[in-house]
Amino acid sequence: MVRKTTDRDATAARLRHEIERLSELVGTLIDMARLEGDPATVEMEEVCLSDLLRGISDDCAVEASARGCLLTLEPSPAVYVRGNEELLHRAFENVVRNGIRYSPRETAVQIGLQANGGSVTVTVRDHGPGIPEELLPRIFDPFFRVDLSRDENTGGLGLGLAIARRAIRVHHGDITAENVSPGALLRIRIPSKC
Repeated sequence: MVRKTTDRDATAARLRHEIERLSELVGTLIDMARLEGDPATVEMEEVCLSDLLRGISDDCAVEASARGCLLTLEPSPAVYVRGNEELLHRAFENVVRNGIRYSPRETAVQIGLQANGGSVTVTVRDHGPGIPEELLPRIFDPFFRVDLSRDENTGGLGLGLAIARRAIRVHHGDITAENVSPGALLRIRIPSKC
């Protein structure tokens, strides 16, 4: 490309962009491979989910604002679990960013946190188009996208929710999705003590 172009700067910028995309893909695939390993090898510590979600909300607020939607975090008391902070961060961030991606302008993506006895539930609700019922079971499959016309430039690689599910399962939890009117609600449950 560089030898055949007349605009070397534009070509170099495009190559840089493609290299960054490939690097991100390789990093994501490595993360998925790690999650396939022995869960017993994952280092666990006490994690304050309230603080973790607040940080994710702050980080994602700029992206939400750029898309013309609002990101809200329902107030909750400090909730602690035993887990791997990086894996939990990745899981929750992927779900929140997915909600932002599908939210129409002037709507909210709502994040909630509740402690229910021996488990903790995190919910992320968007006000987008929802998910076709027949596709709900597949949204956590690697490389699956609800809208096949979306590609990695407009809708990601189809790995975010797959990584979220695997990270949550390492914590002996589960993640589910359901349609609400309007939008989708993703519910993440993990035991208080993993």
